Amino acid sequence: MQIYSLEQNMKTLKERFERNFTKGKDNECWIWNGPKNAQGYGMIWDKRASHKAHRISYKLYREEIPIGFYVMHICDIPSCVNPFHLFIGTHADNMHDMYVKGRRNHSLCGVKGENHYRAKLTEKEIIEIRTNALTSKEIQRLFNIKQNHVSKIRLGIIWKHTYKPLLNKGGL
Repeated sequence: MQIYSLEQNMKTLKERFERNFTKGKDNECWIWNGPKNAQGYGMIWDKRASHKAHRISYKLYREEIPIGFYVMHICDIPSCVNPFHLFIGTHADNMHDMYVKGRRNHSLCGVKGENHYRAKLTEKEIIEIRTNALTSKEIQRLFNIKQNHVSKIRLGIIWKHTYKPLLNKGGL
């Protein structure tokens, strides 16, 4: 049976970690190209568990993270692993940072609409969906989206930032 030391494991982790991003200048985001979670954070497996890549970056290039502390981004880019863009803080620090930077909404990282990494539609297409006389079923087929998604777009439940109610042509 072969036993690996923590130093050997960190080297292996560092090698695997460094294969998943392209290192740029210190002031640039180093975007994680490996697997990401639903919120856009890079993920890496180590010792039968997955870890957020920015936390591993902080450990590898800066220092250990105290128990209960968060690793936050100065740049607010979840997939950034540049250790110069990372800092640690408490849950309260994280909530304050979110509030100050205007990320209080439920949109991931405050990115909305077609700029969101999971967006399938453009704002132009959203306007077309809202103003088109086709049925929801026809819109669903045309844009390859779910029918309830069409309804939520038309009602302004999603893509709220682009929603402008249509007025009756005959007046109020």
